[in-house]
Amino acid sequence: MNKTLKKVILLAMIVGCCGTLLLTWVDYSGVQTLNGTSILTGNAMLTLLIFGLYGVSVLFYEKAPTVFFHTGLSGLSMLFAIMLSKFEMWGRFGNHCIGPYVGLSSALLTIVVYVLLNMKDQKS
Repeated sequence: MNKTLKKVILLAMIVGCCGTLLLTWVDYSGVQTLNGTSILTGNAMLTLLIFGLYGVSVLFYEKAPTVFFHTGLSGLSMLFAIMLSKFEMWGRFGNHCIGPYVGLSSALLTIVVYVLLNMKDQKS
């Protein structure tokens, strides 16, 4: 696969994953609604670290594939962990909003695509 195409796919996946944060994640009886952006704004330094790790891993993967593979995977894992912790904290069983489910699914899909594309590169 072309290196530029792989980078575009991986960056589009993280943008799509973050796009799900614009959905409503919590609705407290119509009184207060929260979208997923509160996940990232509450942890500004961690958010910068996550996107920094992922961006560096995608852009400089060819320099040291093993190091940058683990760097990107750790950034994606941290993003998934933040999403999951907020979902658990806000209550998973009483939540009728679709945002957390779509967000967590897209984060998992992003991790899977990241691993598959980079493992395919390492084998060839």
